[in-house]
Amino acid sequence: MDRASLLFIELLRASIRGIPFENNGSDSESTIQQAPHLWRLAKQHQVEGMIADQLLTLPELPMNISVQLMSYLQGLERLSNDMSAVLAKLYNELEALNFHSILVKGHANAALYPNPLLRTIGDIDLYFPNKSDFEKVIEMMSRRGYKIHSETKNNKLLHKAVQMDTFLLECHGQLLYLPMTSKNKVFEEYYSQLLNHTEKKTILIDDVPVQVLPAELQLIHTFLHFFGDFLYGGANFKRLLDWYFVVSKYGHTIDQDRLSRLLKEMKLEYQVGLFGELLHRWFELPEESIPWKRPEKTPNFHRDLKSLEHCYFENRMEQLKSRSSQGSVWQQRFWKWWSVVDHNFHYRHIIGHYAYKAPMDMLLFRAQETVKRR
Repeated sequence: MDRASLLFIELLRASIRGIPFENNGSDSESTIQQAPHLWRLAKQHQVEGMIADQLLTLPELPMNISVQLMSYLQGLERLSNDMSAVLAKLYNELEALNFHSILVKGHANAALYPNPLLRTIGDIDLYFPNKSDFEKVIEMMSRRGYKIHSETKNNKLLHKAVQMDTFLLECHGQLLYLPMTSKNKVFEEYYSQLLNHTEKKTILIDDVPVQVLPAELQLIHTFLHFFGDFLYGGANFKRLLDWYFVVSKYGHTIDQDRLSRLLKEMKLEYQVGLFGELLHRWFELPEESIPWKRPEKTPNFHRDLKSLEHCYFENRMEQLKSRSSQGSVWQQRFWKWWSVVDHNFHYRHIIGHYAYKAPMDMLLFRAQETVKRR
């Protein structure tokens, strides 16, 4: 990795610990010189808040850069607070109508950060364990005039996006993020068991207690979401850090035998171990927080780990995706699709048996989603 990439990881590591970036005078000057490149990486990996917060600790940062970064952080804080207010109001309304939902992904993970306001916000994601609740909420939102987006024409994923006035509400009728695998029923039984036999867990969002997933389920669900993104070439440091904070917070409380059986049945032991090693190497994830068996350090393992590190910074995907901004809509979709296929080909030894089981219509949907943006 080049100097900017190493600095980028060091800044993230300092942000994770909630401490200022430590450097001497020469390193500080070098970091300031690298600031434009670091900011490009921050935007690419959606960790602008964490990087801006650390850059502002540099004593010799030029005034114009300081003002821009402070302005960005203030805007991020306002957006995060606005989303919290919208979420709390919506959750209370749904509960009053007897529609029970569970907050997943973004805002639930942000609560684990040293400073939740530094996490770049995305959508509001609510999971409805009762399929009937999911359908009724979508129907209610449609009656209110909100535009409803669907991931697939046949609705098999039970996933609808509601374009609200200020934010996108993602409604989920199931928790699966690997629709191309044959092991979904294994995971279905796993999360049903945990939801039905684990005490409910809540966090405060704008002074409203909002239900979130049990710790063990949040850990594996966050990984599946992150790994699903990796399959489609979209994994970034925000997703990786979400998983880091879940593991570091809850890893020591996890039923290791149950998690090990699940990973073995889903044939994800190696992949989880590989990405876990990346967390340990880059962000010093404590060994006592790792609730899975770590892979043997074979030559193949070191090769795969090096390949995985490289994929975050090589920009091959970005170069291919950049070509999708030209030509007709179908040419744009083709280059987005080709970037996914190219990614899977180059990292097939990491992705393993999932690499070529992604259905073509799903790949084309991802391509269309990127081009049209919603």
